[in-house]
Amino acid sequence: MTRAPSALYLAALAAVALATAACSDSLPSVPERTIAYGVLATQRNVAGDAYVLRPSALFFRTNSLNLLESARAPNLCVDRPYVPRSTAVADTFPAVTYLDAGAQIPLESSAGTTATLVRTTDAFGKSFYAPAGNASVAPFTPGDVITLTVPGSTGTNPFPAMTLSQTTVTPFTFDPVATSSNDPDGLKITWSPPPQPPTGVAASGMQVSLRYAAIGSGSANREVFCSLVDNGSFVIPVDVAAGWFRSQTAGHDVLFTRWRAEVKQVGDVFTSVVSTFAVPTATVH
Repeated sequence: MTRAPSALYLAALAAVALATAACSDSLPSVPERTIAYGVLATQRNVAGDAYVLRPSALFFRTNSLNLLESARAPNLCVDRPYVPRSTAVADTFPAVTYLDAGAQIPLESSAGTTATLVRTTDAFGKSFYAPAGNASVAPFTPGDVITLTVPGSTGTNPFPAMTLSQTTVTPFTFDPVATSSNDPDGLKITWSPPPQPPTGVAASGMQVSLRYAAIGSGSANREVFCSLVDNGSFVIPVDVAAGWFRSQTAGHDVLFTRWRAEVKQVGDVFTSVVSTFAVPTATVH
């Protein structure tokens, strides 16, 4: 399905390449940063025989967020608490000062598809740019280059004019994830690797979330979360996968997300346009 995503959904996508200031940072340490942050989410269309693009963009100043880069994915897995995102709670996006990048932002793909992002303020006060009604953009082929032409503004909290672009990631499939294993090394996960990126384009990364119910719990409250080099396989260490193996509930939920992002500096502005493709959550037994 390709229904219009909520602001919470957009925030969840944005979190793919954002981190708190306590994490590893590819940016210089400064009191406050002006940031242009775009998300290019690829999805299958309703019929399932083609793809659509769901773009959005945020422009803000903050000192509480860092921008991550897919080419620096650390090949690291941790077992941590998992709390499903609820539409009943306020947006968890950190406090930032939103900037005016203009009323509309033209979008164009390298294949010639065009669209217009319009400024919207949601119920939580977030100012973001997306097609009217969060509509999908089609026709679209994964791997196309998407360009956003930001007009900028000179009003209150202005953002300068600039051009943002990113090569979108390609779809993939992943093999069933085992819920038990006799392998002393741990849990091997495999997926279809990406093609070699064009010259000058950042390598993609893979994020994996294995959600499960810890013993004594009837619903998912833990996850094995991995940030990985996107090369098609990884062995999750047995100590990290132990809770996943021990879970006694019937369902274990799996989500894989391919992403590409790189940080650039244009004058005083740091930019990151993130391309994502998430395979819908699957339940394994």
